[in-house]
Amino acid sequence: MLLIKFGLPGLVLAGIIIAFPPTTQPAQAACPSTGKIKIFNGFLSAAQDTPPSFSVDPDNPNILCLTDADDAVIPQFSFPTYTEHLSFYFDRATLPAAQEVVLVGSQTQGSTTSPIDLSASAPGDMLYHVTGSLTVNSNITINKTGVVFIDGDLLINILDAAPNNKLTHTSNSAGLVFVVGGNVYIDGGVSQVDAVIVTHNAFCSSSSGSLPTPTCDTVNNPLTINGSVILLNNPPNPIPTPGDPNFKRNNNSNDLNSPAETINYQSKYLVILKDIFSRDLTIWSEIE
Repeated sequence: MLLIKFGLPGLVLAGIIIAFPPTTQPAQAACPSTGKIKIFNGFLSAAQDTPPSFSVDPDNPNILCLTDADDAVIPQFSFPTYTEHLSFYFDRATLPAAQEVVLVGSQTQGSTTSPIDLSASAPGDMLYHVTGSLTVNSNITINKTGVVFIDGDLLINILDAAPNNKLTHTSNSAGLVFVVGGNVYIDGGVSQVDAVIVTHNAFCSSSSGSLPTPTCDTVNNPLTINGSVILLNNPPNPIPTPGDPNFKRNNNSNDLNSPAETINYQSKYLVILKDIFSRDLTIWSEIE
């Protein structure tokens, strides 16, 4: 089975073709010709071993039409906006009230348990909603899983001797997830982040300065992320100028065997994130 995301030319990886969507319009609509499916945005799975056939929509050259009628019955997938993320997984959550915390305005994490507390004393796995931006100046004790929704920006700025400029934990059963409506900045002095970061805007792996106006700078300091970085903006907004890359680390030695930026996939987040960033789309169409 192929998994296709339409829009730009795709990347072929282990039998999967991935392309990126050009717009945030609905996932599909009828193409002018019978038996065609118009692709605006989202994933489409096609039950065949070779790439399906496409044509360009005569009304919009940025839209592709899937011309193989046999593929039209395969469900599509799309990604929610930040507002939808917040609505689905915070506003409609069914956790006890003590496990759903709203932090009004911009916040600073100044200790391992405040204002975000995921320690053993927390009432359970936690959902947080920060209505402003969040600056993380301290490591966070993680004995429970926490999902933190941030309306504004996220700055990870842990520059203390212990735990050596790292946002880190050792739990195999708990984790930390940031879902960010704004930009994500990791200070250039930070060497490790143990978290999944989902951003609906831009990502900068090496910043300097404080919110609201940090800059994105190149730095000779490798970074390891144990988790994932997921950009759901289309296209990602560049920081600070158009075309400027967002992965800004160097490895000090120009050694091709020593990467400047490493992202280690953590399988535990399959459980933590299994319902948080993708959903099926059910689409009805009339067949003559």
